[in-house]
Amino acid sequence: MSDSHRENLNLVWERAAALGGLWAAAEIVLGSFLHNLRVPMRGHLLTALAVALLSAAHRRMGGRGLLWRAGLVCAALKSISPSAVLLGPMAAIAMEGALMEGGLRLCGARPAGYALAGALAMSWTYAHLLGRTVIVYGFDAARLFEAAWGRAQSGLGVALGPWELLAALGAVHAALGAGAALAGLRLPAAVAAPAAGGGAVWDARPAQEPRLPPSPAGFAANLALIAALLGAARRLSLPWTVALTAGAVAAWTFLYPMALRRLRRPGLWLSLAAVGAGAGILFGGSGVEAGVRMTLRALALTAGFAALSQELAGRHIREGLRRLGAGRWLGAVEAAFASLPACVARFPEPRAFLRRPGAALAALLDSLPAGPALYLIAGDKAQGKTTLALAAADALRARGLSVAGIAAPGLWKDGQREGFDIIDLQDGRRLPLCRRQAPAAWTERTGPYRFSPEGLALGRRALGADADVLIVDEVGPLELSGGGWAAGLDRLASARFGPMLWVARTGLIGEIAGRWSRPLRTWAPSSAVDDVAEALAVAARAALRRPRP
Repeated sequence: MSDSHRENLNLVWERAAALGGLWAAAEIVLGSFLHNLRVPMRGHLLTALAVALLSAAHRRMGGRGLLWRAGLVCAALKSISPSAVLLGPMAAIAMEGALMEGGLRLCGARPAGYALAGALAMSWTYAHLLGRTVIVYGFDAARLFEAAWGRAQSGLGVALGPWELLAALGAVHAALGAGAALAGLRLPAAVAAPAAGGGAVWDARPAQEPRLPPSPAGFAANLALIAALLGAARRLSLPWTVALTAGAVAAWTFLYPMALRRLRRPGLWLSLAAVGAGAGILFGGSGVEAGVRMTLRALALTAGFAALSQELAGRHIREGLRRLGAGRWLGAVEAAFASLPACVARFPEPRAFLRRPGAALAALLDSLPAGPALYLIAGDKAQGKTTLALAAADALRARGLSVAGIAAPGLWKDGQREGFDIIDLQDGRRLPLCRRQAPAAWTERTGPYRFSPEGLALGRRALGADADVLIVDEVGPLELSGGGWAAGLDRLASARFGPMLWVARTGLIGEIAGRWSRPLRTWAPSSAVDDVAEALAVAARAALRRPRP
């Protein structure tokens, strides 16, 4: 794979991380709002919003493969939801992105292609609803629907048969999806944003952990138990089916407390009661047993899939995916997760969004990053951020690339950080940058530190140097408030052609993405030096070959 192709691939993943994060913010803010209001068909409303958002974003950002990648990123972010059942929503989001990508591949990035993409995505929402009903209740659900519509048809005098009704509803869904996609294309290029924040609160508390740590063995065991229950239910008598299902559900709710949360929902029990009663009424005497079996199947799958969802959130899944070559996707997910709180904070208050959805979507699209990515080493205090940055600089030089910028190693005294020095990475010159105990002539200060005028001057000169890769250690609250290196960083973010590696605290990632409006690729201080250096080298070589604007 050539360097230019790898760089283009990295850029698409970086854009997918930004778009997937914005999509996830919409799911979190509007989804919670609609859920709390008990709005019917809220899944369809969220899909229509996603179709409009993805159509408009693709028209503005471009990129082959952008939409299916954004779907994978958004689906992964869905895993942090406190919901007990995640597999269905995660699969639906991923499929929406993939189907929209497929529609554009078939018809191209023109109105007909976007309309087909939206129709396919919305049709999947409908197909997902039908498929989930059959999976949860079995094929008896189809018999129940056919019998119920047959009675309603004779009473209403409607000529439409049950399967014709389903086809008509599918056509309505496709038309709504096409309309949402075309509406996304008509969004204005830029508008004043509606009031942001204002009640859009993201609850980032982790879900209740399972009693046993997630593992491949646990995932396989739960999958096997679900399959065994479904197979046994077809062969065993009703009492044995009740006993086995009750035992499995009890075990799941004990080992996976989130499954119990799902089973406590009144809506679940109301739907189960309606299915059981409907089967008894429509199927006669045999319908009572059929209704009970359908209810038991639904309970087993509800609790079982809640258990599988918690197993999927384990570290072993991420490690296995990385070994299988999904490193770019995992990097995009990490970048999107880091910027998610900032995306949620930028999201308009839901009532304002619903009053002016077009203006709100256009304002959100204007917040999507443009230009090449910012490469970031993010960690907490004393975790080795500067050490990794300096090692990456040495590795880049060993690859024949020039490096400029600044590093700011910390100084310690009696177990307390005394201050920082500054190093010009191009010529190696080192000066004091800031100290707790400093001369009175050092008038600029932040927190307990006073800054050296000579050190600041050295840093400003170093940030103006020309090199293949520029390193800035570090970008902190001072820069985000407009001080420190902010003026130089503003200039670099708007005009620099080659890649930059910045160092920052983990908690500032969202603010950095918002202020400088760039896609981010992040590494932890524990990352391999070669991984960081190779990504920067690929970006630098591609920039050298790319025509200057």
